[in-house]
Amino acid sequence: MDEALANLAIELGKLAIVVVLVESAMSTLFNWRVYRAVFNHRALKTPIMLAVGLMIVWGFGYDIFARTMVLVGAMQAGDTGNLLTQVVSAMIIAGGSSGINTLFQNLGLRSVLPDAPPRPQLAATEAWISVQVNGGQPGEAFHVAIAPLATAAGPALAGSVEVKRFWQRVREAWRSESNRFPNYGGWSLEANKGYKIEVVDVRTAPASSTTVFEGSFAPRAIIDFQVTV
Repeated sequence: MDEALANLAIELGKLAIVVVLVESAMSTLFNWRVYRAVFNHRALKTPIMLAVGLMIVWGFGYDIFARTMVLVGAMQAGDTGNLLTQVVSAMIIAGGSSGINTLFQNLGLRSVLPDAPPRPQLAATEAWISVQVNGGQPGEAFHVAIAPLATAAGPALAGSVEVKRFWQRVREAWRSESNRFPNYGGWSLEANKGYKIEVVDVRTAPASSTTVFEGSFAPRAIIDFQVTV
C-alpha cells in the first residue's frame, strides 16, 4: 500500500511538471499582443488549452487519468485507457497549475491556502458602459466622447436588453471587437450623475457627432450601447 501511494505521489509530481511546462509555453501565445487584440482571451483560452492537452495525450501517450486509475486499483494493471480517459487527461492538463494545486489540496498533499480576497465589484457609486459603433469601414476611426452634465434629468438607466441570434453571440464572445469601446469589459462612470455620450465621426470636416445617450445611470448598472453611423 505504501509503495502504491509513493508511486501515486511520483506520478502526480510528474504531472505537475508537465502542466507547469505547458502553461509556461502557452503564456507566449496568450500574452501575444496580436492574440489579445484579435481574440477574446477569456473565451478562447480554455478550448486552446484543451486542444493542446489532447495533443500531448495522443502525441506522447500520456494518459495520466488512466495511469492514476491503475495506481488506485480502479483499472487493471497494463490497461492503457480509452477515449474517455484521454479526454479527462487532456482536461486535467488544460486546468493548469491552479487545477493541480486544487488537486493536491483535495488529496491532502498540500495545505489549503487562505481564501484570496474577492475580486473587486462595482461599487454603489459606479456604473459600467460600453459603446459599439456599427456601419464603419475598415480603417475608419470614430471617437467616443463622454461629458458630465449639470443635472441628471429623468430616471437613471439600470440596464439594457438586446435580442441577438445564437451565432452572433458566439462570434462576439470569441472575438475582440475593435469597434467597441472599451474592447471588452466596461468604462466606469459615476452613478446618479448626468452624462452625455457621443460618437464623433472624424471622417468629415468638420467632424459630426451622434448622441448615444443623455442622462444618468443607476448604481451598479452595466449598459452596452450600440450606434450605427
